[in-house]
Amino acid sequence: ARQAAPIGPVAGNLPVDQSSLLALQETLRAAFGRSGAQWPAISESVSRCPEVTVTTPASYCPATNTVGLDVAELARIGTDPEQGAGGMGDFAAFAEVASRHALARQQAEGFPLTGLATAQRTACLTGVWAATIVVGRGAVLQLSPGDLDEAVAEMLAPRSLIAADVNGGGIPSGFARVEAFRDGFSAGEIAPCLEKYR
Repeated sequence: ARQAAPIGPVAGNLPVDQSSLLALQETLRAAFGRSGAQWPAISESVSRCPEVTVTTPASYCPATNTVGLDVAELARIGTDPEQGAGGMGDFAAFAEVASRHALARQQAEGFPLTGLATAQRTACLTGVWAATIVVGRGAVLQLSPGDLDEAVAEMLAPRSLIAADVNGGGIPSGFARVEAFRDGFSAGEIAPCLEKYR
C-alpha cells in the first residue's frame, strides 16, 4: 500500500503504525460507514469477548462493537516478505483489520457473524474495501504493486482472517476464499456481497 501525501504518493510497503492505521480507519469509514450505524470502537489490545473466540492480530467483539488490534503483531505481519521476518506485507495486515470491520458492517445489516456464509461475505466485503483504495480514487491509502498478491498470500494461509467469520472459522477452499474476495473487488460495492453470500 502507499499513503497519499501532499507532494504525491509514497510507494512501497508502509510500516503498520499509528499513522498508517489512522489512514486505514479513514478508508474503512469510506467503504463500510452506514448512515445510522454506530462505527465500531478501536482498542489497541485483543480482549476477551462474550460468546466469541477471539482472533489475532485483529478481532471483532459484537457485544461491545469493538475492533481489537494487536498492533505489534500487525506490524510483524505488515513487514515486507523479502525482509525474511515472516511478514506478508502491509496490505495483508491492513486487510486483516478491514475484515473485522466488515464483520461490524454485517452486524449493522443484521447478518449472523458465524459460519461459512459469514466468512464468504467477509472476504467479499474486504474485496470491496480494496476496490475503494485503487489508485485514482483519492483515498489516503492506495493499492501499490504487489498488494493484491499479499492479500492472496494471506487468504491462502491456514489462519486467514480476510476470509473468516467472527470466531476465525474460515472457508475451507483457498480458491473459494480468493473468489469471494475477487467478487467484492470486482463489484466495488457492498450490496452484491450481501446478496450473493447468504
